[in-house]
Amino acid sequence: MQASSTSEVAVAIGGGRGFIGAHVERALRASGTESLSFGREGFGGRAQTLIWCAGGRGDAAELEAAHVDQPFRHIESARPGCVIYLSSAAVYGQAPVPFVESGELVPTDGYGQAKWRGEQAVRAAALRIGARVFILRPAVVYGPGQRPGMLLPSALASLSKGEPFDTTEGSQTRDFLEVSDLVRLVLRCREPDAPPGVYNAGRGDEVSVRAALQALAHAVGPEARELLRFGARPMRPGEPMRYVLATEKAHLELGWQAEVSLEAGMRRLVAATGDAVPAS
Repeated sequence: MQASSTSEVAVAIGGGRGFIGAHVERALRASGTESLSFGREGFGGRAQTLIWCAGGRGDAAELEAAHVDQPFRHIESARPGCVIYLSSAAVYGQAPVPFVESGELVPTDGYGQAKWRGEQAVRAAALRIGARVFILRPAVVYGPGQRPGMLLPSALASLSKGEPFDTTEGSQTRDFLEVSDLVRLVLRCREPDAPPGVYNAGRGDEVSVRAALQALAHAVGPEARELLRFGARPMRPGEPMRYVLATEKAHLELGWQAEVSLEAGMRRLVAATGDAVPAS
């Protein structure tokens, strides 16, 4: 759906039909907030708040369009009073852990570099129209509705069918954030008393990929753990080995912190897909 140039909505969500955007839209609608989701067709109206969740990975041109050019253009055309841009902790790349908002940015791949350029473009566009701007840098977000191809949904698809899942040794660490916690942060940023700025969005817990996959297997059922084939795949070249976010700023300035534990998040994920296997 594309709004007309004369319409105004409370919240417009770029990428609102994707994984995170769809969760944000459901939460807004549950609260009685008018919202409109759009994708590549664009949004031709005005919005009080623009939330940018759009864009995945792709080639250089696709990354530039989704994470830099399109949010910049939509801020200028929709002229929102508040902009919430979902960047990524990938902008930190090989920086020392824990990643701190004021720390060094060393993005190592095209995705992280595009997100960093997107942050700069969004700030510039928001400054031109006098909008409040929030840059959120989420950790590894997971939850119901995530597209196949990502680590956890790929593993779940195999384990729930009783099939082996090939993975690395799993020694690399990550900060895993359940999607409902990220949605709460996005909605908190809309509130009038929220101070604009850059905020990490994570649990602040450094968890090995091995431990996360074992927690998922435990949620699936008693036999699933034996299906994890650690070491069957090599590490990706240049893959960061340690990845965890400092979360004090969001807690101190916004009163937000993640609430869903890794174990509870895995149970939610399995239950939502109907793949739980009763314990024997």
